[in-house]
Amino acid sequence: MHFFFGIILCIFIILLIFFYKKNFFLLDNPKLSNHKNFTSNNLAQIGGSYLFISFLTVFYFNELSIMKIEFFLFFLLFTILGVFSDINNLFSPSRRFFFQFFIVLLFIFLFDIKINNTQIPFINYFLKKNIFISYFFTIFCILVLVNGTNFIDGKNGLVIGNYILIFIFLLILIKNNLTDIYVLENIYLLILILFIIFLFNIFNFCILGDNGSYFLSFFTAIFVISYFNKYSNLNPIFALNLLWYPAFENFFSIIRRLLQKKKISTPDRLHLHNLINLFVIKIFKLKEKSILGNSLTSILINLFFFILLLISYQFYPNSLLLIFSLIFNMAIYLFFYFYIINYLKKI
Repeated sequence: MHFFFGIILCIFIILLIFFYKKNFFLLDNPKLSNHKNFTSNNLAQIGGSYLFISFLTVFYFNELSIMKIEFFLFFLLFTILGVFSDINNLFSPSRRFFFQFFIVLLFIFLFDIKINNTQIPFINYFLKKNIFISYFFTIFCILVLVNGTNFIDGKNGLVIGNYILIFIFLLILIKNNLTDIYVLENIYLLILILFIIFLFNIFNFCILGDNGSYFLSFFTAIFVISYFNKYSNLNPIFALNLLWYPAFENFFSIIRRLLQKKKISTPDRLHLHNLINLFVIKIFKLKEKSILGNSLTSILINLFFFILLLISYQFYPNSLLLIFSLIFNMAIYLFFYFYIINYLKKI
């Protein structure tokens, strides 16, 4: 009953907001975005609203879940922060980062949720030596993921598809290493919820918006930390292999902008997904802002991400091989980035 109720509610929520999107205050305005390449106007940025209500429903009816209902107050705060980012172009990145830091800091201290083990000895040494180092390391990791996710949220289906794959491999990992049926049921429902909005997003009917990317990334960070802390037989390095793409996008973008002597917060269209989109447009001779090119870019990136995750999973639970796999993933990212840059310069 819980499962089918969740399905019906998710479909109802997204259809309701979609059909009333003209009266919905969260409508995208491409003119206010310097780094995202939307394909049309008046798309409802309903990601956070839909995900918050749907995820809350899943965990509200499961008293045995490790994700407490009290957590959702902070998930709501992150969603609201994203709403202000979506509707107020004057809400600067520095202000957003300040509020992000404050919300995560308060959450970490109130619920004492922190990264306890990384399987990397020298990092573990500092985490165990000082509790404040452990807290701020956790905050740092969460904020890197949150802002990295917002960086890659530029093509239809890219973020949602990426997180669907993350939860699918979490499902495989937990199914093969644990016997907790409640965890599995939660993840099945989360994948279903994401798949529903993925269909609407990939066909350009709605978008996540900052409110959606903030909620999804913060929720996933807490979900992963909570479960990997609870079950010692889960290798935390595999969590890095799951979440590396948004995080590395964040790091690489910051380094790239510093080398170009630009402000770190300056938005641009030099992210990997933007370059792949231009590559796809040139190869298939599509219009610059075609829906097909936009969605095809996301499908190609997520297909490649799936292959990399599949390779990484073959090395589980060997920590050393998982680290090499992570390094290989980042090397592949850099190879394609510079290859496409050089290709586009020649044409």
